[in-house]
This record gives sequence, structure tokens and C-alpha cells, in this order.
Amino acid sequence: MLLFVLIGGLLAMQTSSSASAEITPEAACGPDYHEFPPPAPVSPHAPKRIFVENILSNEVVVEGTVESKRTYAGSGVQNDVQFRVTKVLKGKGVADGDVITVHVRGGYAPDDRDGEHICRQDTQSDGIRVEVGRSYLLPLTKEAGTPDYRAEDLAGWFRIANNGDLVPLTPALVMNKALAGKKISDVEKQAKEAR
Repeated sequence: MLLFVLIGGLLAMQTSSSASAEITPEAACGPDYHEFPPPAPVSPHAPKRIFVENILSNEVVVEGTVESKRTYAGSGVQNDVQFRVTKVLKGKGVADGDVITVHVRGGYAPDDRDGEHICRQDTQSDGIRVEVGRSYLLPLTKEAGTPDYRAEDLAGWFRIANNGDLVPLTPALVMNKALAGKKISDVEKQAKEAR
């Protein structure tokens, strides 16, 4: 009997985590926020292709898992992502097992600054598609004067699928099948060869 209760609970958690990936402005900002300014148009500079060499050209490249994500209105919609590093492919100042803060734009957030009381939205940047509990490959840049890192808003997050495939979060990269057939093991091998 206890086993059935545990299985039911696990299934419920899976359902709620998949539902969180489809968050709406109303759910993110609450019922008091009725004004939703239109999202920024798709950038004409959004990357349509990317190669492993592009990823490895960053100063820090790590694999790991998202432990938590806090979205808020700042200069646009910002996210503070707590990221547990499982493997450092390139860079200094971070080690396997470290939990680092990564900043990335994207998502929905209430904004009361200047008495506006609106729900900000950024549906283009990768931050809206970052999910807690998922594994990612991240090319990062160290933020000056802080212990934190920044990921590019576009082409900065690559989900590591259960079979090892790399899945970009940027829609233009997905549409153009960027990194199709590339696995995390390909990136690890290339990073090792470059050392």
C-alpha cells in the first residue's frame, strides 16, 4: 500500500514539473497584474547555427544541474540560477561539485517599479526555458567584481538529454537543427583534445 502512495506521489511531482515548463504570465505574476506589455520582437541577430568550437571558445564551460531558479524584474526579466557543476570542461575558478550563480534573461516577472504594476515578459531569451532539475552544458563568462557568472541570453544553454544528446534552448537553433546528432561526449572529447 505504501508503495502505491509513493509511486502516486512521484507521478504527481513529474506532472507538476512538466507543467512548470509551460508557465503563463498570469501564473508567474498573479491575478493583480493585468497589463502585459508585448514581448520584444525576435532579434534579427538570433543565432541560427552553432558549433562545438563556438561553445568551447568561452572562458568557462561546465556541465551540471539546475538546483533552483529565481525570476525577477530588473533590467528586463532576469534569472538567478543556482547551478551545481558536475564537470568542468574548461576554465579556472570553478570545480566539480561547486554551486554557482548564473544570470540569464528570460521569463515573466511582476514589476512595480515606477508604480507601473505590470508583468514583464521575455519569451525570446533562454532563461524562460531553463528548468529546475535538468542537466545542461553551459558556456559562461565570469562577471567582473562578483563571484557570479553570466550565460548568453541566446545560444547560452544546452540541455543534456538522457541519451546524451545536446538540445539548444534557443528556438532559432532548434528550428535549424543546430547541434543535431551531437552528444555531450563529443564536446567532452573536443575539450580534452584542446587542453
